[in-house]
Amino acid sequence: MSRCSHPIRLRGWQERIDADTGELLSRVITAREPGGVLLVACGDRRAVSCPSCAEIYRHDAFQLVAAGVRGGKGVPDAVGEHPAVMVTLTSPSFGAVHTIRDRDGGCSCGGRHLPDDEALGAPVDPDRYRYLEQATWNHLVPVLWKRTVQEIRRALARELGVASAVCEGVRVPATGRRPLPRGHSARRAGRRWLSAAEPLQRRGARTHRQMLSRVGGGMGERLSHLLGQAA
Repeated sequence: MSRCSHPIRLRGWQERIDADTGELLSRVITAREPGGVLLVACGDRRAVSCPSCAEIYRHDAFQLVAAGVRGGKGVPDAVGEHPAVMVTLTSPSFGAVHTIRDRDGGCSCGGRHLPDDEALGAPVDPDRYRYLEQATWNHLVPVLWKRTVQEIRRALARELGVASAVCEGVRVPATGRRPLPRGHSARRAGRRWLSAAEPLQRRGARTHRQMLSRVGGGMGERLSHLLGQAA
C-alpha cells in the first residue's frame, strides 16, 4: 500500500482460487495482520484529501489519455495518425477578484497578495459581483459541454457529408481559486472521420482545426441564450 492518508481498514478473509483447476492461489486472513485489519489505499483523487493516492491517479490518468492519443495499452498505434486537439474551456468573468497577476504580481485591488492569502479568489467589490450569473454558469456547465460536443460532431458530419462523425476524447474538470469550473479536453477523430475525410481533403476541404474553431466561435452566443433561459 502507498503512503495513504486515510487507508480503509478491512476485516475478514479472502481467497483467490483458479477457476479452471480449483487451486488455491492465495489466502488473506486479516486476523493475522498487524492490528487485526488489512489496510487498503483509499484511492481518493483529490490531493487535498490524500496526496499519495491523488498522485497515483494522476500518473494513471496520464497513461490512459496518452494511450488514447498515441496508442498502446490495447489501443492500436494507428490512432497516433488521427487528427487530435487539446483544448481548455475556461469560464467568463463575473467581476474582478483578488489575484496575483502573472505579468507584475499585482492585483486589481491595487495591492499585492501572498500565495497563501485567504483573500485570493474573493470578489474585489462584493456589492457589484454577479453572483447569480456565476451560480447559473456553474449549474449549466454540464449542459454547455454536452451541447459543445454535439455541435462539434454535427459540424464535422456536415463538413464531411456523412450521417455522423466520431470525435472521441476525454474531459478533465478543474477549478482554480475562484469556485468556477473549467475543462481540459483531448479530442481525436475516429476511424469513420478518416475514411470520410480523405476525398474531401483532396478537394481542399477545411481542416479539422478550422472546423473546431468555427464551432467554438458561437459558444458565447449559446451561453447567453442558456443564461437567458435560466434567468
